[in-house]
Formats: sequence, C-alpha cells, structure tokens
Amino acid sequence: MDSTDPWAIADGAIERFNQGEFPEAIELFIQSIQASPSEPCLHFNLALALAKLGENLVALDVLKKGLDLDPHDKQALKLLSVLHTITKQKDWDARSAQSFAWIGRFLKSKEFLVNYPDVTDADRVIAAIITTTTAFPYAAGHAPVSRGRRVAMPPANAVQLDVYAGGVVMCYAFLSLPCLSGNAPESVMDYILGSYECLADDEKGTGLLWVFERGRRHYEDADYQEAARILEALVAVEPTNLAILFYCGKALRDSGEVELVNRSLDYYKRILQLNYENALGWYDLSLSYAFLGDFQKELFCLKRAYDLGHSKQDIDRITYLEGIVAPVDPFG
Repeated sequence: MDSTDPWAIADGAIERFNQGEFPEAIELFIQSIQASPSEPCLHFNLALALAKLGENLVALDVLKKGLDLDPHDKQALKLLSVLHTITKQKDWDARSAQSFAWIGRFLKSKEFLVNYPDVTDADRVIAAIITTTTAFPYAAGHAPVSRGRRVAMPPANAVQLDVYAGGVVMCYAFLSLPCLSGNAPESVMDYILGSYECLADDEKGTGLLWVFERGRRHYEDADYQEAARILEALVAVEPTNLAILFYCGKALRDSGEVELVNRSLDYYKRILQLNYENALGWYDLSLSYAFLGDFQKELFCLKRAYDLGHSKQDIDRITYLEGIVAPVDPFG
C-alpha cells in the first residue's frame, strides 16, 4: 500500500471495514484524510466506521467536516439523518443543543426526504452498516468493492437492517420505516403516523397500507371502536384518501354508538366535498342519517344516490320517506 496515496489507503481501509476490522479501518481512514483532507467521501467513510462502533458524537463531527466540503453529498446526508435520529435517543444530553445547531443547515426533518427522494439501494443500507454486529453477510458471488472510494455497500437484498430509532426496530428495506413484523403494532403505528410527513413516498405507501390493513382487519372482526381509532388517526395524515375516509365512516357508523355515528357524518361529507358525484358517498351518508333518525336528510341523500345510479332497490325506501317527510340538504 502506498503510504502517501489517500485512495490506496482508503481502499485498504475499506477492505478492513468490509472484513469487520473496524478499529483498524478507522486508523487507515484517518491516515487517508491526513493525506487528502479536502475529499468529502473520505470523511464520510471515517464517520461511517465511527458510527459502526457506536461513536455517534465523534462521527457527527467528522461528518460535518465532509458536509462543509460538499453540502449536497446525498450519502452523507442520509447518514446524517440516521445519526441525528440515533443521537437524539442516546446521546443528546451529552452536549448542549447548541452544539448540534449546525445539523439544521444540512438536515431539516420535514424537508430532507422531499429534497433527496432519489436515494439508491446503496444509500438505503447505510443503517445496516452502522448496526450489524459482524462483517456483512454478502450474497454468494458478491465480493466487497469500492464504489467511488467509499465504504462498499452490500446488495440491498443481502442485508437485514436493525436500526433503532425511537424505540422501534427499523424496516429491512428502508432507513426510516419501522420493521412491520419485529415491533409491537402500537409502536409501529405511532411511529409511522408521527413521522408520516418525513417519510419518502415509497415508505409512505408501505406505512399507509400497513396501518390501513390493521384498521380494516379490526373492522372485519367487528371491533368497530378500535377500527375507528386507527382509521381516524390515518385520516389525520391522509385527509383526502377516499378509501380511508369510507372505511373510517363505516367503522364509526357500524359501532352503533350515537356519538361515533355523528362523527361518521363528517367523513362522508368530506368524501362528497372531494367528489360531489360519488353515489356511494351519498348512500353511506344516508345510512348514517337513518341510524340517527334524521329522515329528511336521509331522504335527500338517498335520492342523490339513486339519481347517480347507486341502486334501483332504493326506490322503495325513497317512496316511503317521501310519504312522511320533505328532503333536506345536509349541506344546506
């Protein structure tokens, strides 16, 4: 190894790193930086190796030097996101908040994943590199390689992530989405809903479907109150998703409790505000009014559903209601 060539030193460090010899890799990464202190990726490599050994605060300091050189380094920003989360949980009290103020220049929790959505598979396994306890379990035929003079990233499907943030084990596929099978369901749901705006689009889709399926299963099991609790929380982060709104309204109405049925009206009205010609929305709203005994509004909604083609079977109920009440527009 050429002791003056920073890239040769870095390649040797990467080889040690990928073999699980992290202290030795750190020594070589430091040497590579000393030989070429203006290369951002060398700082990234050292920060990653330090984080691997749990030296998160030192890793942040090193990462800052690299980001000062290249504030748009996406891998470094992704690592910063992970370290920021871990450090807040473990080491935040060790320094004053002012010491971490620089992070705001590079990482804004609700803007980061919006600004950097095009992360690669390599970016997504940074968290695995930090937290796996041994050398990486490469798939057969995959040898460690240097990619752009950085620590080698294993194939995405060859690594199981095990990142801890907020008390939940993170998903094997993403940095910020919790493991959907390795945590208590309540912890996962709280994390997804509490962090929803910060998730990347693919993570949002996965998280949304997981929470929705939990609510739907409770509904199918006739546990309407629990289904409503989950679905109302989901509506709070996805207020225009018609499928969620429909299931939320159904869960509230089918609970049979007057207070909850009254709440269902708001969700069906929101559906109709989004799509005034939605026949099923008018029909479901009519059922809620029927339960509450508001036959005038039931009649209006049922006629709208009928006119929009919901079901010819509604005509008998419409005829009966027209004989006893006049229709009243619930939006009037």
